[in-house]
Amino acid sequence: MKIYCDFTGIYGEDKVGAPDMVIDLSDIEGTGGYCSKEAETEIRKRTVNLPAEGVHILDNGNYHYMSLFWLEKIKEPFDLAVFDHHTDMQESSLIPALSCGNWVLEAIKNGGIPVEKIYLIGPEKSDFEQVDERYKDKIVFVSRPDADRLCEDQNGAVPEMFTEMSGSKLPVYISVDKDVLSKEELKVNWEQGSMSADGLKSLVEMIFKTRRVIGMDLCGEPDIRENGFSREEEKSRFIDKLLIEVFDRYG
Repeated sequence: MKIYCDFTGIYGEDKVGAPDMVIDLSDIEGTGGYCSKEAETEIRKRTVNLPAEGVHILDNGNYHYMSLFWLEKIKEPFDLAVFDHHTDMQESSLIPALSCGNWVLEAIKNGGIPVEKIYLIGPEKSDFEQVDERYKDKIVFVSRPDADRLCEDQNGAVPEMFTEMSGSKLPVYISVDKDVLSKEELKVNWEQGSMSADGLKSLVEMIFKTRRVIGMDLCGEPDIRENGFSREEEKSRFIDKLLIEVFDRYG
């Protein structure tokens, strides 16, 4: 099942074909970057009967916190693999609310989410160093330069990265923010990494070959919005297609 979570109106049928389901969330207030308590309640209400299994496409990076709502549905112990140029583990300071910048941290803090390990792939090392020491034992961290190296060195570095992952029998949920990609691949609305689309696909595929995958979500729609269907939107749909094909093949 492919579920599109539409906050900005970007998922018209002319742009994504005929998805299994589009959830219109554009009328909910308090969702841009931060998710208010009222918005949380409404989102849970609209997704109550939808599963964590399948592929969830979450609009642009401002809404990456939607991953948390799918993780809440998982009842068995699992690992979380996050491809992202940011750690998404920032402590809330000014606004004590769920956000695109703290949802991974909230997943760790949430006693109802049985996540064991988090594979965080793509942020800068300096950003990870700012993560609270109390939570680092939960994280298997691969910095941006190392993630790029993994993409290029399939025969050597990739097995090294997945040594611990392949040793576990727990299932995995995969979350991808396309800001992990270079601007040449896709321009999004946040600072970006330097990964190639093919490299990202290869790493995601490696997880599928190594572990059972419960579900997957994708966010990071393009920064450029134009009338009609923009070139960046076309590139974004192509990248989605690459990753969805992996899910369909192995999931």
